[in-house]
Formats: sequence, C-alpha cells, structure tokens
Amino acid sequence: MRPRLRRRDWLNRRRRRAQKYPLPADVMVVNAMSVSAPAKRAEHIIRRAVAVPDVVLWLGSEGYKANVRALVGPQYEVIQYGAGKSESLAGSFVIADKDRVLIHEDSISLRIGSPSTAEGGGIRARYIIRFRATFDPGTPHAWTEWVDAGHAPPRRAANAARKFMDALKVGRGIKGGDMNAEPRAIERALGRKVRSVGVLGLSVPRWIPTGDAVGVDVGGDHKAVRVTLFPSN
Repeated sequence: MRPRLRRRDWLNRRRRRAQKYPLPADVMVVNAMSVSAPAKRAEHIIRRAVAVPDVVLWLGSEGYKANVRALVGPQYEVIQYGAGKSESLAGSFVIADKDRVLIHEDSISLRIGSPSTAEGGGIRARYIIRFRATFDPGTPHAWTEWVDAGHAPPRRAANAARKFMDALKVGRGIKGGDMNAEPRAIERALGRKVRSVGVLGLSVPRWIPTGDAVGVDVGGDHKAVRVTLFPSN
C-alpha cells in the first residue's frame, strides 16, 4: 500500500477507536565517543543529549564507557547490555522518557548485526537492540512501533558493514544509529529514506510524517541528529 493510503487507512482506524492524531515526538540519535574519548567525555555527551528539551527517545552508540542507566536517573527507561563488562554489548543503548514512551519489556531483543572480525584491523561484534515502543501510552494519542538501534562497523571493514546493514534492514519500524556511511549509502543499504547528519541517521517508515534531520551539538565529534515524528502542521 502506498504511504499516503497506508497513513489514511491507519488514521481512519484510529478515529473509529476514538483515538486522536499522534502528538509530535522527537527522536535523537547520538554518538557518545567511547572509542576515541575517555569515560568522562562519554558521560558528558550522554548527559547533554538527555538535557535537550522535548526529546522523548534517544538511540545511542559508542556508549560502552558509561553506565547509561546510572547516568540518566529513574525518570528514564534504559536499554543497555553489558555495562561495565562487555564493550561489544554495551556499545549501543536506548534511553526513553517514561512520561512519553513505554518500552515493552517483553519485546526487547539483542541481535548480532555483524560478528567480530579481523577485517579492517580488527572490529568487535556489533549488536542491534530491537524493541516495541508506545508513544504517549494511556492517552488517545497513543501509537506503537518497532524500533532498532545499533552501531555499524567502520567503512574499513566493508564486509562487516554490509552484514550489519543487511541485518538492520530486516523487519519493519524505526531504525537509527551511527551508520558509519554517508546518507545515500545508508539509503541504498536499507532501501528506504534516511534522515541524517553525517554518519548518524534515523530511518522512519514512509507512512509516518517526519520532519527534517537537525544537527545538535552535544559535545561529541559528531552532531547528534534530532528528528520529529508526526510534526505539528
């Protein structure tokens, strides 16, 4: 079904259930620089990212030097595996504002995007966090979608990067992270539109109204990417 028809059908079904149009929801993709910076720098970047107003969901990469859950506090839901134990597992993370986003715990999974390899001088395994998120749960504006977050291998490991993007392409939903590629290459790999600033990007199903990508300085070597879903008309 074409995106406009898909959207119209989805909105019509919501109206029949007495649901309202979704509220704007800002999603941010951030790189915490754990590969090239000390732990205090990574922690600083994460704190600055979470302090950006009106963002409700953060998809992060290079966060393994930080215990994200301890950093951001109880008002946020956090997904991060292996904090303090495994650089590979803890590299990707998700932060959600509990007031606006419900992460369905029974839906969370961790997939290998690409296994460790000697290619490109040696690259650790890269993982993809997958989960279902409900925006504005318990309200007439509530809506639910699948989300993937990950960190692709660098371009010097071309085979590993291709495996990761093939894995990220599987399944519907919102997909974000450090893709380690330019926008056109990301779009070719995923077969869908990507909102990005540099190598950080967010891919959203075409039927969901989406604003432009906006770069935000949170103290890292890459600007974070902020994208509004269902922006106000």
